Amino acid sequence: MRQTFTYLSSRIVRSLKRYGLPATAILALVVALVAGLTGAALLGYVAAAAALLLAAGIGIGYLARIHRRRQTLSVKWATRFLRKRGYAPTVDQDGDILVRIEGMKYVLHLDEHYFELHIGFGRKRSELDDRLLRRMAQEVMNTTRMVKILVRKDAILFSIECLQRRKSEFAEFFDSYIRILKYAVSEHTRRYNDAIEQLRQEARKRREEEELTRRFANYQGKDVVN
Repeated sequence: MRQTFTYLSSRIVRSLKRYGLPATAILALVVALVAGLTGAALLGYVAAAAALLLAAGIGIGYLARIHRRRQTLSVKWATRFLRKRGYAPTVDQDGDILVRIEGMKYVLHLDEHYFELHIGFGRKRSELDDRLLRRMAQEVMNTTRMVKILVRKDAILFSIECLQRRKSEFAEFFDSYIRILKYAVSEHTRRYNDAIEQLRQEARKRREEEELTRRFANYQGKDVVN
């Protein structure tokens, strides 16, 4: 008997989770009819009231989920938002949004609980110092905090990851996200160029010292000091 009751209870709970409000309403009607036929009026009232309360709870939860879903950032809404801003976004086969802003291509990736905004630049490995690129990337990440920088063999990627998907927050801070990414790109470029220039100056100084040493090598052992 206990096993049968447990089995029926689990089936009812699974049905409520799967079918939600309709299953609860049907359950309330069945309980009320059974109680009426058996003459257990009080039991019928109590069971019907409990079922109605459960239905109300499920209904409120359902409406809350709908409200959250309507407030959550989606590809369709983000595309419409960008078009209103005067851009021409496109959606690729992975569901990511591609958009050009001031001549630079950005990628907007939406996940269940967060979104990522990316911008990347190609690189020629032979022309760049990989060690310096990574060191400058770490310095910029330590400075900006919000931006992640990935140095690959073929490109340098900058991204902002935000743990929220609300439309209002995205619309409010979108311009700030773009400014922060642009700042990270320009700051990384500036620091890298400064570091490269410093290395070049040091190398040039070493070459000059080596040349002077070579030129004055013939005077070793001669008394040329006044």
